[in-house]
Amino acid sequence: MSSSLPSVRFRDLWRALGGSGHGHDVFERLCASYDEPHRAYHTARHIGACLGLLDDPAVTALATRLHEIEAAIWFHDAVYDTRAIDNEERSARMAEECLGAAGVPSDVVARIATYVRATKDHVVDSADGQLVIDVDLSILGESPEVFATFEKEIRREYSWVDAAAYAAGRALVLGRFAERPFIYGIALFRDRYESKARENIARSIAALTGPR
Repeated sequence: MSSSLPSVRFRDLWRALGGSGHGHDVFERLCASYDEPHRAYHTARHIGACLGLLDDPAVTALATRLHEIEAAIWFHDAVYDTRAIDNEERSARMAEECLGAAGVPSDVVARIATYVRATKDHVVDSADGQLVIDVDLSILGESPEVFATFEKEIRREYSWVDAAAYAAGRALVLGRFAERPFIYGIALFRDRYESKARENIARSIAALTGPR
């Protein structure tokens, strides 16, 4: 079990959501997922970083149903297989399974699962869902050094893809963000991250598509 994920925090979240018991089995299941050896970026460290950002008072103040946002963060990368295309759907189903079995109200479960599914295409029609997405994407607007490490870790997760195919695919993914009017849907995140994210993305695309 990963010691880097906060068990007490998860227990408190579980209670706040109305889950029966302490949720320890679910916590251990999530820890096992985020500790899978094929992961390099989508690990407990990423979840911890997202939770840390959510704890920023300016970010917390934006939340309507804070516990649901936090639950979505815990579950959003629970299933991560770089050879699959349905990771978000499977992660959402895990959330539905775990939370539903614990007696969490169905409307709460449905919202959490919706936020998890929204991390696939980064489109959602609620403010709380947008907060989940913007927190998840905050890495794009970190310092050039942090972003470079992120890109290296993503490459490690796709080590089974040959260099040319990876470069083309990754440039396409990043290009979709660059083509959007805004990467972030919330003004606070635009102010903090938008400019740096676009610089990071442009630099990475240039490296991926330039002479090798």
